[in-house]
Amino acid sequence: MPGEQKNSFLLLYGSQTGQAKAIAEEIAEKAETQHNLKANVYCLSQTEKKFNIEKEKCVVIVTSTTGDGEPPDTAAKFFRRLNKKTLQEDYLSNINYTLLGLGDSNYTNFCKCGKAVDKRLEELGAKRFYPSGFADDAVGLEVVVEPWMDGLFPVLQRFLGLTPHDSESSLANMDNKCLNGHVKSNSTSDDLKNTDSVITNDSINISDAVNTNEINSSQLKQEISKNGLAFPSAATAVTMATVISAKQLTREDAVKRTLCLCLDIKNSDIKYLPGDAVSVVCTNSEDEVNNLFKRLDISHVADQVCKFDILPDTKKRNPSVPSHIPHKFTLKHVFKTCVDIRDAPKKALIRSLVEFTTNQSEKRRLQELCSKQGADHYSKFIRESRISLLDLLLTFPSCNPPVERILEHLPRLQPRPYSVCRSELEGFEESGILSKYCVSFSRDEQQDDLPRYVQDNLLLHSSEVMTLLESDAMVYVCGDAKNMAKDVNEAFLQIIQKEREYTEEEAKRYVMKMRLYKKYMEDVWT
Repeated sequence: MPGEQKNSFLLLYGSQTGQAKAIAEEIAEKAETQHNLKANVYCLSQTEKKFNIEKEKCVVIVTSTTGDGEPPDTAAKFFRRLNKKTLQEDYLSNINYTLLGLGDSNYTNFCKCGKAVDKRLEELGAKRFYPSGFADDAVGLEVVVEPWMDGLFPVLQRFLGLTPHDSESSLANMDNKCLNGHVKSNSTSDDLKNTDSVITNDSINISDAVNTNEINSSQLKQEISKNGLAFPSAATAVTMATVISAKQLTREDAVKRTLCLCLDIKNSDIKYLPGDAVSVVCTNSEDEVNNLFKRLDISHVADQVCKFDILPDTKKRNPSVPSHIPHKFTLKHVFKTCVDIRDAPKKALIRSLVEFTTNQSEKRRLQELCSKQGADHYSKFIRESRISLLDLLLTFPSCNPPVERILEHLPRLQPRPYSVCRSELEGFEESGILSKYCVSFSRDEQQDDLPRYVQDNLLLHSSEVMTLLESDAMVYVCGDAKNMAKDVNEAFLQIIQKEREYTEEEAKRYVMKMRLYKKYMEDVWT
């Protein structure tokens, strides 16, 4: 059974896009290599097959939240089992646990899954041996994840009853790696050949005089569309569509860019309803891939077929080639369709670049960016500036990492979800399901006398809106909490005051009553 060794603990993860899994794997690796601890790692989907949580003593859980606060698909079974009403209050009284929840405060139900699991474990008698943490992707997961992880290991050691002698080697290891808050690397080029990376120089085989013609077209199409791995939350098969237009809706200084896409799906069998989401798989720019290859000095092998294998004598626990990378394909294909080269490089990637940087000034700067003390600089100069991998490598010319190390750290190229809109609703109007359909285009060029914002349209149709409210209508508001939701709420207050001749306080009580009886619903983000 997991958890029987004195220095072992159960480490569970629920992951939708791979973030929680990657963090769990990092915890497991650091536990073993730096702290003389052994993590038994399982996906939450393996409940009752590989583990039974009620039989464990020490459990660490890392889980994300997806959709409208739902658990990730891999955690759904575990979540249902945990919420059975027949479970006694002391069902998990033997368990000591901690939890790390991942979420995004741009959405209303921030870390709802993690918080719900945390609460339910406590309700069933489980005891928290270390404070649970909740990381926000809107400001950078690492802001919470890194200090939470650093504090976890010494608490785990004390809880498991390890003596100072048991953890002596890990403390010495930490001393050798850290100096004034910066990562200190004493590795030589010969040392690097023996590192425990998933893919190393010795693990990749580039066949001579072999090109993409060796791979048939049907295989290529399958790899481009799915890479042999299902997309997160995919409800249908992958199909091809033409992007007719793409218009940016957000300002240039927005943290996250929003696009309006127009897709030609006439020759596809896609069926959809307003409110559905279409996930678009966009390949990386060929020019950017070529420029990255030039910077990494691998252009001459870009179209040759590579075989990705595990180094036979690796010491890494449960090593595997990242599941989103095909076992045998060209580097160009992998970098164009499998990995994300546009996303801001994670600290783990920057940390790995340090040992391949020869200029001492550049090395110190990279060390600073991936240190806890450099968190503000990382956020400002990497995350908020939308620095890509290529940008980073061009900024540090003395950094020359092998492509294998880069691939080890690059995340999977994710589909980008878009909400189905307008046509979210024009068909309903034509069929009579909707009696009236009013639109506001706040970012479009239009006449000054036309309603630009939602609240403008509401006020323009004040009498009709009040009639609907008095007919027990439901109000659904979706948008940002800071501006749109607040302004729409204010518009309803003005309408009620005008049409019912209410005071401001009376109008507020009217809206409050609607909220209380769930007649005024919001799905907003900050």
